[in-house]
Amino acid sequence: YYAGEIVIHSFIKAFTISIVFLLIFIFVIFKRLVFVIFCLCSLLIATIMTLFLMILFDIDFNFANMIALPLLYSLGISYPIYFLRRFLELRKLESVISSNTPKAILFSGVTTILSFSTLAISQHNGTSSMGIMLFISLSMTLLASIVLLPIMIKIYSSQLN
Repeated sequence: YYAGEIVIHSFIKAFTISIVFLLIFIFVIFKRLVFVIFCLCSLLIATIMTLFLMILFDIDFNFANMIALPLLYSLGISYPIYFLRRFLELRKLESVISSNTPKAILFSGVTTILSFSTLAISQHNGTSSMGIMLFISLSMTLLASIVLLPIMIKIYSSQLN
């Protein structure tokens, strides 16, 4: 019981530190609150889609995949950052979409997803569970960044200029 309490407390601490550093990091990169909100919205949408798929496929939320969540946020924030940095350079969403940036993000994401997915074939149940969780969550983060982030940019493009 006490070991479980320690893990939960450590998770909350790691998660809080991860979010705080992400906020500072994103703000240092963009220096505008709207871009911080876009990045966080992308992660929030990916988190909701991940939870939906976990419910849909009856995947338990356990201590092993709980550890993966701070890792997910620190890895998953890079995709929206890449996309938004390119948007700042080109100033037009159509230019970003027609550039190699979405392909580069896709290949970078798929490489990361496949690397962490190898944990899913582990004999250890906890490691396997973490691999499945990372596969689902990183896939949803990539999807949110490549598909939903451009939609958000298109809708709110007047506030970005």
